[in-house]
Amino acid sequence: MIFVAEREDDGAVAGVVAVSVPRPGRCEPFLDLTLILCLVRTETEFGEFGSVPKSKSKRRPQPPPRKKRKPSPRWFGVLILGTMFAGVVIIVLNYLGLIPGTGGSADNLYLFVGLGAIAVGFLLATQWY
Repeated sequence: MIFVAEREDDGAVAGVVAVSVPRPGRCEPFLDLTLILCLVRTETEFGEFGSVPKSKSKRRPQPPPRKKRKPSPRWFGVLILGTMFAGVVIIVLNYLGLIPGTGGSADNLYLFVGLGAIAVGFLLATQWY
């Protein structure tokens, strides 16, 4: 293994230091070195001067670009907000007992109608562009 090293404390000559490591591919830490460049592979894997072989790039074919959707018309946003607002109004009027034909008491049917209107508003909102 070859390490490029510079010693901090005793002013030793900086440069290339040859160190033998028992297992190729494993770098042992040296505490007195400020800069260590560890060549992980051995000379037989990279060649004589440590050159890395060129990798062959494999490009996957790209899918065709998606077509951009047209923005939603202005009335669609009004429909979304109107549906949600209508659901809230139905629920509030139900609990206040102001819906005709209920006898002044809350009815579960109108609660579910109001919640359904709010849910439809959310479903419409997912289609907004």
